Amino acid sequence: MRTKWCFPRFEAWAALVLVLVFLSGAAAAQSRTFAVIADSRSEHSRLRNVLEEVRDMKNGAIADIAGIGIVIALGDIDPVSQTRTLYREVFQADAPPLLPVRGNHEKPADVRVILEDMLPALTPSVKLHVPGTVNYVFDWNDARFIVLDQYSEFARNPHGSAVLEWLENAIVTAPDARHVFVCRHEPYIPDDPRNDPFWSVLLRHNEKVRAFFAGHTHVYNRRRIPDEPGGIPYVNVGNAGQRSHNDLKQTIVAVTIGEDRVSFRAVQTPTGTKAFRTTDRFQVTIPRRPEYGRQSPAEQPREYPAID
Repeated sequence: MRTKWCFPRFEAWAALVLVLVFLSGAAAAQSRTFAVIADSRSEHSRLRNVLEEVRDMKNGAIADIAGIGIVIALGDIDPVSQTRTLYREVFQADAPPLLPVRGNHEKPADVRVILEDMLPALTPSVKLHVPGTVNYVFDWNDARFIVLDQYSEFARNPHGSAVLEWLENAIVTAPDARHVFVCRHEPYIPDDPRNDPFWSVLLRHNEKVRAFFAGHTHVYNRRRIPDEPGGIPYVNVGNAGQRSHNDLKQTIVAVTIGEDRVSFRAVQTPTGTKAFRTTDRFQVTIPRRPEYGRQSPAEQPREYPAID
């Protein structure tokens, strides 16, 4: 008796494979973790180590996440064209969006690459872009990233009325965003943040603003501004390659957005090596109600120094 092929059964298996492939792709698309790096300069061998860690997540402490959904580069990633080429080479077809921030070492040619190549590649998620500058907003899932170009005339003075109006508008016009992250190259930490025009905007919306990210110093550190209930985490993400005046480490800050908290992890390796490990963790709870100012201190967002 001649054996007959059962095409319906084959089609069922093929359909199952397609479903699994779709679900795995959907899971990657639904990633709730993003990575923040800064200050690689032209140290491409060290930056390659960092990007390969972001891609592969070999470090056991971050291997439990679904994958990195976006990467934010907080400036001094010059030469930008070479950095972008390396980024594409490392990630190839599966490259997550790369959000550029302008640093003090980006030259006019670097800024042109950002404005004419990188930002157009991020459309339609780029919004509220100030023409000719690297001031823009990027929406991802239920998060909004506000990128400030402090080397543009528009945002040079953080107390300027135009940038303050734009900043607040960027926060309040995100009805679908439960989480707002502010990104800038140089730190800005005033002595009295509650009376500082820039920080008072962030603190006025601290039911949504989850963190302020900066680079420039080449040293990882973090604090809460102000250091009291309701303060906003400030995170300096260290460096991803810079050779001089640094903390002798390359750093990735991985941020995972959960249902009731946002978790932060600093993943570091000694300069020039691939021995990445988690060196710091903290998390911030998400307020139960949007009326932050009406909550009791026990219900306000809190920062947990360590969750080892």
